Amino acid sequence: MLSLMRHPTTVAIALDNPRTLSLAPELARAYAGQRQHPTTEGDARLRDATLALVRRLKSDGLAPERVIVAIKTAIMRYGDEHRPPSLADEEGNFSTSVVYERLFQWILDAYFDVTPRTAIVNATASADAQRIPSARYSAAVVGGPAKNA
Repeated sequence: MLSLMRHPTTVAIALDNPRTLSLAPELARAYAGQRQHPTTEGDARLRDATLALVRRLKSDGLAPERVIVAIKTAIMRYGDEHRPPSLADEEGNFSTSVVYERLFQWILDAYFDVTPRTAIVNATASADAQRIPSARYSAAVVGGPAKNA
């Protein structure tokens, strides 16, 4: 079995904690749903599930890198992914998974108590925003213009 870290029991214990047990599958289902059929409602569900799970794991004392690994583990354990999601593809290039890119940003925002970003959705009409994968994803979800998507 592939282990994403030196102490996989830490993540297993964190995800099997009764307080997080319902949050992890919920996040995995929301992630899978957004990857298959992105919608505005699905985006909100994924964001809410991510924020709830990150806050719970942080309150349980997990460091930020362990929270990221725990969320990747939850996506694989309870979702339809057979590999952990990543910001890089197999060749080391930036991944085209804009859903994971947004999820990763929400993880950081929640862990470090940063207000979630909504400016990307509002910036989709700008030509510069078209080069940002998150902006293309947001435009597709909200039905706005999305060139080169």
